[in-house]
Amino acid sequence: MKRQFPIYALLTMVATMFTAACNTDSDDDEYNIEDPAENAVMINSFNIVKNDSILADLDSVFFSIDLDRAMVFNADSLPKGTKVDRLQLNIGLSSVSKAEITMPTDRGADTVVNYLTNSSDSINFSRGSVTLHLESYNGKYKRDYTIFVNVHKVKADSMVWGELSSTTLPTSLSTVTTQRTIEYQGKALCFTENSGSYCRATADNPSGNWTKESVTLPAGANISTLTAGQTKLFVIDSSDNLYESTDMGSSWTSTGASMHHIYGCIDDQAIGVKGGTGSYTYATYPATAESAIESGCPVEGTSPALVFTTEWSTQPMMIIAGGIDAQGNKVGGTWAYDGNQWAEISMASLPALEAPVIVPYYAYKGDKYWKMTKQSVLLAFGGISSANRVNPTVYISYDRGVHWATAPDLLQLPQSFQPGAYAQALVFDTTYTTGQPAISSGWSTPIYPEIPVWSVRVQPTMSRASTPITSWECPYIYLFGGTDASGKLNTKVYRGVINRLAFKPLQ
Repeated sequence: MKRQFPIYALLTMVATMFTAACNTDSDDDEYNIEDPAENAVMINSFNIVKNDSILADLDSVFFSIDLDRAMVFNADSLPKGTKVDRLQLNIGLSSVSKAEITMPTDRGADTVVNYLTNSSDSINFSRGSVTLHLESYNGKYKRDYTIFVNVHKVKADSMVWGELSSTTLPTSLSTVTTQRTIEYQGKALCFTENSGSYCRATADNPSGNWTKESVTLPAGANISTLTAGQTKLFVIDSSDNLYESTDMGSSWTSTGASMHHIYGCIDDQAIGVKGGTGSYTYATYPATAESAIESGCPVEGTSPALVFTTEWSTQPMMIIAGGIDAQGNKVGGTWAYDGNQWAEISMASLPALEAPVIVPYYAYKGDKYWKMTKQSVLLAFGGISSANRVNPTVYISYDRGVHWATAPDLLQLPQSFQPGAYAQALVFDTTYTTGQPAISSGWSTPIYPEIPVWSVRVQPTMSRASTPITSWECPYIYLFGGTDASGKLNTKVYRGVINRLAFKPLQ
């Protein structure tokens, strides 16, 4: 919520002064002089009186004053649970002879408050909008304003997951023991395997329809190592042989290179590690100079890599988090590769975790003026701890893995939902339209499908925009697979979203 100055009244007064100043006695020009009394029925400012027992900084909540349609409203709703049955108002008025607020009641008869004589009376918005009736000082002009105080019906900054937003892994196999899902050339690719049989499913968006096909991978291929470059896919077999594909995994060619683990790709260069039994070196394909890995650097079980291009570097930077080092210990540091060398960058790391998920997403921070700022963050969750237990905690980083901290409660996962280790998370936009978000068949739906659980909101249908927004993009996190501490695969796909991201953009 953004605090702004009430400019409508100022603009009107300036326009009136300009008109009067330009008026002359010329016989060639005619000017209409506004009656100053007409301006008296205009609301100049509006805010709620400070009351920390209701909500901190309540007096800073910004209200729009729409003089064209005689409406006053807070476009960005108050937090869920805010009590609005006893609010005191500060209303900036000119010279009026009458200012009456009419409130609906549950007794049939409305309650009327004389604001001129009882401006400190509490106003009840719990039953909906109220009406402010104004009359000019000479009684010639009258106008009624509708005043809304909007309150969210869901926690706006809460992440929503769960059974209401899930489906099963897209596959033609009757049983799935291993899966790996990646984003490749703007599409989602989900590879599933059972006893040497493989299925590849592709979709433009994970929420839509998947095309499922049987494919053949190299003998002994470990699809948990499947990694996407710009125009190639890579996979490692059980003997650490590296293969590549240029046709989305339909056919594979040996590269002649060896890798024990693939961290990720920068363009079409596979970045990984080779070796074994405590002796490992960094490796790339196409090959560059190899070097021994640093102490504490993971050699397997890392998170899927993320690649960033920043204003501080001319080269893309890859980061990974968590994993198992050369001595078999679980680690929690964030490691980065700049195209030439590796380094641990975390100053406040994750706990030691095997195969967590890190995903680029968003979070909101607010100030005392109720201005909410959308920030790019990394979220980390899942993984197996040193105690061989599934990690239940979500962690957040505002600086690309340099500092990790426990995420706010609203971003934590529900107790019934544990993603496990070796899961993958993709972020795809879903197009929302006014009324209902797009949900394709096959997804579990809310108990009350006419009111999506992630986007319920109290909002009057009003906008000063020339073209009202009827559709918008909402970024969903899609979480695929994951194994428990015993290695059993979760065959579901979950999707999550922060409620605020699903709300219709303000106009």
